[in-house]
Amino acid sequence: MPREQERKAAYKIPEAAALLSISVSQFYRLMELAQIDTIKIGGCRRVTWHQIESFLRRQEG
Repeated sequence: MPREQERKAAYKIPEAAALLSISVSQFYRLMELAQIDTIKIGGCRRVTWHQIESFLRRQEG
């Protein structure tokens, strides 16, 4: 995981998938199942660091 000063405000889907060590298709599946939240900026789908952290916390518990 990136250190705090290296974190972006929002990640593209392939970047977020890489952070989670999963494939892009697995990431899209998580989106379909409403397991991970995303945002839209213009016409582009993005994932914030907070959304990634929230997903990981839910996986632990």
